[in-house]
Amino acid sequence: MLGGNGHVRRDADLAVRTGALLRIDPTCIHGNTPGACLDCHREKNNPDLRTGAGNDPDGPVRNDSGIVLQESGQNYFITTISADDPADYWKICKEKGLWGTRPHSSKAAAEVRANDLIVIWELKRGLRAILKAVSLSQRPRDPGEFPWADPELFVYLFPIEVLVELDEPIGDDFDQPDRISARFHLKNADAQAGFRRLEREQMSLILDAVATAAN
Repeated sequence: MLGGNGHVRRDADLAVRTGALLRIDPTCIHGNTPGACLDCHREKNNPDLRTGAGNDPDGPVRNDSGIVLQESGQNYFITTISADDPADYWKICKEKGLWGTRPHSSKAAAEVRANDLIVIWELKRGLRAILKAVSLSQRPRDPGEFPWADPELFVYLFPIEVLVELDEPIGDDFDQPDRISARFHLKNADAQAGFRRLEREQMSLILDAVATAAN
């Protein structure tokens, strides 16, 4: 017998009578997709996202080896950090292994899933780092889970792994007639603010530049 949910029992009975197969998608203990649940990540790796209890003091493990793009099912995004970073936003991101987004970026941020890649662009300087989303983005139950000094300014949160961080940012030339950068084919707005999607071609160009800088 299936639980106490009458709807589930009726659906199952109907499936038996008609010979139809009842598809039940597997979920984790929190009712989310296995391997893509912020709650599962919280319990396994970081019980207290706000204070960082249980964190490795050295922060996320960094990997400067080659990054291979998946054939399908992977999204790419670009977001920005300030060069001076007075609120230590970027430092806290690395220490806590978390990335948060603001309201004007909610449309793209809501689409982040595990293994998506995020390009970090340092304002007025260039490509600074590449992150991998460890789980899907979610709206935290408690705003206090945002580890920054102004948690009320954020909406979505997701755990990250820093794949590579460059000592010196890789710049680009945005002074083009069509307003598309010469090197990475970015729009001006992509490198100014927000959290925006990238195309696979743009991500490939960025990874080529990272590989060259590492050699």
